[in-house]
Amino acid sequence: MSRLIYQRQYEKIRQETLDDSSHVNDSSRLVAFMDRYIEVIKNESPLVEWEKTVWEKGLWFGLFFMFSFFFMVTLTVYIYLGDEEVGIMLGGGFLSMILLISLLICYPEKHDYKITDTGIYFRGYKRGKRFRQGAFKMIMIVCVPIFLFLLFYGGPTIFAGAGAGALGIFALPAMMKEKKPIEMALPWEAIAIYGEFKQNTIFSKKKMFMIQYYMNIWCDGELTKTVEKIIKEKMRKDCIYTTDFFAEGESNEYIRVEEVLMKETPFLWTPYPGYTNTFL
Repeated sequence: MSRLIYQRQYEKIRQETLDDSSHVNDSSRLVAFMDRYIEVIKNESPLVEWEKTVWEKGLWFGLFFMFSFFFMVTLTVYIYLGDEEVGIMLGGGFLSMILLISLLICYPEKHDYKITDTGIYFRGYKRGKRFRQGAFKMIMIVCVPIFLFLLFYGGPTIFAGAGAGALGIFALPAMMKEKKPIEMALPWEAIAIYGEFKQNTIFSKKKMFMIQYYMNIWCDGELTKTVEKIIKEKMRKDCIYTTDFFAEGESNEYIRVEEVLMKETPFLWTPYPGYTNTFL
């Protein structure tokens, strides 16, 4: 299919989105625009398609927080009850839950990617929903009686000072709140900037392509070369490539391209509702 046909499709969807008076702001226009392209790209044959497991940033901080929490609870029990055996029993019970809660917090996200002649499609969601819900119920069944036991024997002052950290267990519902699946799609004609970043760890070497600030496309191995080749072939001619979004945002070239796209499709510079790019 000629690139001109895709350009006409883009112009049609873009103009219909701009002319639709039901949209109250640029955020709703962006969602509507992407929804149109989600349907288009999902029904196309892929140039390349893959899945990726992605771990959230802040993983080690979460583990450290949970370890500190359990340590403070165990120390509080030992200090206030003064019974070594009781302290060891409760401490052992709490510490045995570290691995379980770590899994609850750190369960990875699954990302689905699809690249076609029209554009790029992304879907991200948190895996293990049933496991997290079941494990959380079990944690609360175990912890609530223990807190009542501590309150009965030690009184309210047991939760003062170091013991205050024990109350952090009641913050778990907010920490484990389920994220809604995110679906995004953009045509090649709507992408004005993309970045390329490497992430090397002891265990793996990965590359991430950030598309128009919205989509983080993770890949590794030979797939990286395939994805990079397609992106460079399909991007619009004035698209900016960068390895530093913040530095590039001050360049004359970036400002020029931004002005062009702002006149053409202004809602593309609006953050996607309910989504935060944690990589930036």
